[in-house]
Amino acid sequence: MKVLHLITRLDRGGSVKIFLNLIKALKANSIEVVMASGPSILPEEDPEVFSRANEVKFYLVPNLVRDINPVKDIKAFFEILFILRSEKPDVLHTHTSKAGFLGRIAGKLSGVRAVVHTPHGHVFYGYFNRILSYVFLLLERLATIFTDKIIALTERERQEYIRFRIAGGEKIQTIHNGIHIERFLSVSDKKKVREELGINPSLALIGWVGRLVDVKGCEYFIDAAVFIKTRFRDSVFIIAGDGPLRDFLEKKTEAIGILDSVYFLGYRTDIPDIIASIDLLVISSLNEGLGLVAIEAMASARPVVATNVGGLPEVVIDGKCGFIVPPGNPQSIADAVLKILTDHHLKEKMGIEARERAQIFDFKNTVKETITLYKGLL
Repeated sequence: MKVLHLITRLDRGGSVKIFLNLIKALKANSIEVVMASGPSILPEEDPEVFSRANEVKFYLVPNLVRDINPVKDIKAFFEILFILRSEKPDVLHTHTSKAGFLGRIAGKLSGVRAVVHTPHGHVFYGYFNRILSYVFLLLERLATIFTDKIIALTERERQEYIRFRIAGGEKIQTIHNGIHIERFLSVSDKKKVREELGINPSLALIGWVGRLVDVKGCEYFIDAAVFIKTRFRDSVFIIAGDGPLRDFLEKKTEAIGILDSVYFLGYRTDIPDIIASIDLLVISSLNEGLGLVAIEAMASARPVVATNVGGLPEVVIDGKCGFIVPPGNPQSIADAVLKILTDHHLKEKMGIEARERAQIFDFKNTVKETITLYKGLL
């Protein structure tokens, strides 16, 4: 079996981590894999280095960009078509919206036996205005004609695709993204990050991990921190991640008087160590595919306070592994955090429940189900 994986960009983020991990896992399962993507300024991993290290052929698609650009989009379509006709894969697996739209049409025109698409999230709200969201909806309906199977990350996402009349249920399969659970079970030094930052072990440490972009809603976490700090003085906060909003968010913490209690860590690769150091994790997103960082925190036996968007309610069971709160509501985030911080028994119980729940999302299951899907289509 030969599979070509195509993604719009390799920019840092959960979908790209899954994309690269899946390629490595398929290779380990004796499947021939080829990868292709558009250019990235700050990639999760250098594609050329990744290609050599994993012995996977890589194609750069120079004109494949995220924004709508008719001239570049037409050029990218023919670049993808050239790759497909050169490689002749049995399966084309596209990831994210732009690569999914152009790739799936090119796949069917080039005679690929099976075309699979993973949107990597709930793409019809939270990202664009209503008009642009509707345009994406229409394009997705068109692209589905050229698709054999759509992989939804959660059952909620699958139901949304049916509700928006993109595809019938028989064309959509739910396969949860997963993490390498053992990475989060094996952290021995839970004080490492606290010691690095000079945070007293007696303080409650609340964490936030993600890209500093609008859809992740970090500003609501910062607003919630003010409420938390007022009622629980022995609390501090860390924000791990980078992005275009960092400068704005740092100025915001200074303006509202909590700069000394908020640590901006920037982009980090030691996420297991960071999560091991916190008491609980907050996810304040306005939209989210599955929420890998929620699973990572749960695997580390940390309760999670997450917004009721995307796949998060399917991962974080409300009242058991943490709390689900309305999006864009700092007071609700703060109330949920304080409920955990002020009840040690509840915090411990939720941590145990969270770790048990995380086992469902082991990446080994993701790989096994994906390979089974490919074989079934062929």
